[in-house]
Amino acid sequence: MSIPVRRSMDAKKMAVIGVLGVASGIPSALMGDAFKAWARLSDVSLAGVGALTLLTLPVGIKFLWSPWLDRPLASLPRRKGWLIILQILVALLTGAMALFDPAGSLHVMAGIVLGLAFASASLDVVVDAYRADRLTVSEVGMGSAFAIAGWRIGNMFSQSVIFFLAARLGWPLAYALMAVLQALMMIGTWRAAEPRAVVPPPLPFADMVTHPFRIFFRTHGIGVAVALLIFAAVFKASDALGNSLATAFLVDQGYDGDLLGLRGALGMPMAIMGGMLGGFLLPRLGFTWGLIIGGLLQAASNLSYLPLIGHAPGIEWIVFLAVVENLCSGIAVAAFAGFLLTCCVRQWSGTQYALLSSVMFLGAISLGSVAGFLAEALGYWQFFMTTVAVGLVGVALVPLVVRRVDQFTASAE
Repeated sequence: MSIPVRRSMDAKKMAVIGVLGVASGIPSALMGDAFKAWARLSDVSLAGVGALTLLTLPVGIKFLWSPWLDRPLASLPRRKGWLIILQILVALLTGAMALFDPAGSLHVMAGIVLGLAFASASLDVVVDAYRADRLTVSEVGMGSAFAIAGWRIGNMFSQSVIFFLAARLGWPLAYALMAVLQALMMIGTWRAAEPRAVVPPPLPFADMVTHPFRIFFRTHGIGVAVALLIFAAVFKASDALGNSLATAFLVDQGYDGDLLGLRGALGMPMAIMGGMLGGFLLPRLGFTWGLIIGGLLQAASNLSYLPLIGHAPGIEWIVFLAVVENLCSGIAVAAFAGFLLTCCVRQWSGTQYALLSSVMFLGAISLGSVAGFLAEALGYWQFFMTTVAVGLVGVALVPLVVRRVDQFTASAE
């Protein structure tokens, strides 16, 4: 699929999309690793900490209620109205976490976290829909790169910065500061332009739930729609398998906390750089070659684990690994996320992108859950070679799905 190349970038549009990415990324670890760490430090049992993972289930099933988020809310702007309300809700629920302690109020906090998971998943739906409605075909690669960069920055606050704050100020104040940060992101939303898109017509309740999905299958055809869903689930399969055991692999090779931390510190800027490079190249390569090259790089990057096997831990190896895996992954994700945006009908972009991203999320979880069994059965060398082979499945689907979506995009325009 050829993509028209824009000679200039709409800086304000990209900045707003980046800020919305930050807002979407902040809650990610607040209901995950940060809350689990706080709970464990409050003497919650390992079984209890493990069960807290179930609270994030709404992230994987957000497509079930996303049709409501594609509807305008009273007289408010369709996308901006939901963005502001959901950001307020996320900020309030994050702030409510600061009022309790897991040692004595675990059930109350679990209820708040479940509410936060629903609000955060809903915010993701609307942020993705805003991006789908606001970006032109020539902008989806760079727009996705800015969105992912923003998400990673937001995730850094809840995944890393909050631990430094908690160590010095305590967990309640750390969560309160995250709530303030989330509220500040509304400045970007307030300055955002409302996308010009056709508002879905009023529908009976049952039709409103099913109509966006029927439109998705009718637009693409049953066969190609199923292929798109499979593609969404497997394109990042090599990443899902490799990343699920990356830390365990490094620990088994003798890497300690400092070197593991260095990998994480280098990973974010390299992934952002890869995303920007992928966003720049996508209009010039087109979706077919952008996805094929990105998919091949993404799969091949798992080979960067192999030189570490049997070698003494060293900073040069961890730098090599962090640069290769994150740069390649960033290039692939920019093409992948941009392509998925073009698969959505704008009237129902929130619901249809939620369906595709939920399938992607559930695919990653499913593959990650069997990674340990594969590694034990095959050994690390064969395991990482297998992840490369699995990654080629998604690459093989690229010509089929791009060709059909190319026809859909041409007819839509």
